[in-house]
Amino acid sequence: MLGAERDAVLRVRDAGAVDYEVLQHVLARLDLEESMIDRFDERDDEPRIEPLAGAAAADGCVHLEHAPLLRDPAGALECRACVEEGLTWVHLRMCVACGNIACCESSLGNHASGHFAATAHPVMRSVEPGEVWRWCYVDELLG
Repeated sequence: MLGAERDAVLRVRDAGAVDYEVLQHVLARLDLEESMIDRFDERDDEPRIEPLAGAAAADGCVHLEHAPLLRDPAGALECRACVEEGLTWVHLRMCVACGNIACCESSLGNHASGHFAATAHPVMRSVEPGEVWRWCYVDELLG
């Protein structure tokens, strides 16, 4: 996925349609993301249970305070909507109310936000390795 993103940025660069500073920023972000992936690849493959950020991080958001701090994903870690539509996701998120796994806002499908719009389930969490955060769509808060 990173290779495809880098190729797209280089095509934009070659077309001369974007400012040099913007291209440098985007390429630097891709390099950072790639180095983070490399770091996780070097880690043990043993599964770990990582508690999510506590309610204190919710800063008064009732949705985050009442959302489960840890819920294991059920089933395959894939965005079923992306699979059905033939899309590729960037990162996966899980609804803490029902366990639906969907793609993030950086993905073409943006299915996690679509799930919130369809169900009004307010809180989702990242299911990416090493990420231990939740997001409240209603209050737009990280917790």
